[in-house]
This record gives sequence, C-alpha cells and structure tokens, in this order.
Amino acid sequence: MERILSFLYLREYSEDGHIIQYQPISALATSGHESDSSISENKPENTEPENQAAFNNVEVFIAADKYGILPLKTLASKKFSRWATANCVSPVFHKVVERVMTSVPSHETTLREVVADVISKHIFDLIEVPEIVHIFDSFGCLGSLVIKRLVSNELVKRPNENDIFQGLVQKINSSRRCRHCAKDFNVRLISGEYLDENFRCASCNTRN
Repeated sequence: MERILSFLYLREYSEDGHIIQYQPISALATSGHESDSSISENKPENTEPENQAAFNNVEVFIAADKYGILPLKTLASKKFSRWATANCVSPVFHKVVERVMTSVPSHETTLREVVADVISKHIFDLIEVPEIVHIFDSFGCLGSLVIKRLVSNELVKRPNENDIFQGLVQKINSSRRCRHCAKDFNVRLISGEYLDENFRCASCNTRN
C-alpha cells in the first residue's frame, strides 16, 4: 500500500526500502531538537532482504491490476523487467518466476511474457537449473511462451533445406556401396532422417 500511495502522490515508488525513514515515536521525540534540514538529509535504510525488489514489483503489479491503476501497472512491469534482465542468474530468480506464475491473475500475461523473454535469451544457462525445469513441468503455459519467444526472436530457426540437401547429395555421391551389405547403392530416404544427412541402403535398410 505504501508503494501505491507513493505512486499516486509522486508518480514513483521505491522498489526496496521506504521512500521516507520510519522512526518509532520515542526516536522522533528525542530528535525533536534537530533541524528539519538535518532530518531530511537522512537516507532511508533498506531493511528488506536482498532481491526483495523483484517480489515488491510483482506485488505492486498485482495491486495495480486489482485497482485498475494502469500507469502503475506499466511502471511496475518496467521495473520488474529491468530486475529480471539484470538478475536472471540470481539464486532467487526461480522463486521470483514461481511467484509470478502462482500469484499474478491468469488473465494478465505481461509479467509472464517478461519472464519468457528473459528465459529464452538465456535458455542454455537456465535450462541447467533444476528449479526452472520443474517450473516448466508445473506450468506448461510458460514453456509455450518460451518456445514462442525462441522462434519469434529467431533464436531457433527452421533448418535450411538447401544446405541440408547439398550436404546429403555430396555424401551420397561419395559412397558407391553399402557399408553393411556391400551392394551397389540404391538409396532410400526415411522421413526426417535427411535432416541429419542420413540415408539408408534400399537392400538391407542399413543407415549410412
């Protein structure tokens, strides 16, 4: 709620810590003789756990969605995206992803798309994290988004069949007899195997 009020008044909110320094009443009483200028110079302390900013941004986003504060949703998603991009190798990244998948309403996909985009760009590193794989097992929709991002960002491309067939033809032309039955080649292509530049002997079905 503090961050929502901060945004409504200041159009900004602190991802971690507080906008102003919180002090108990007793502390305020003892410091009453100090000038206003000296108090305002005190920098707010951050007493929240490391990487709490990510969780705070998720909670702000959820609250902004609930109350229909669209500019705050946009700001929270930008802050979350910045954190996720910079901290995708953080030990708590998988916990943040799980929070997004379990807490954000299903009709709202903005943060999930941010997560999918970050994971797709670091897929080779993150696929080695067991917790991330477990999240894919639990939330197939996230896996689908990651696949979509891999393709749309051209991180995964359709094989160039011209290059494949060129290599396959060269391989066939360099082979005169089957390595198994020694008969002259009568080549047989099996659906899908040509992508690996493999072909079979039509006589004994041996892969060459």
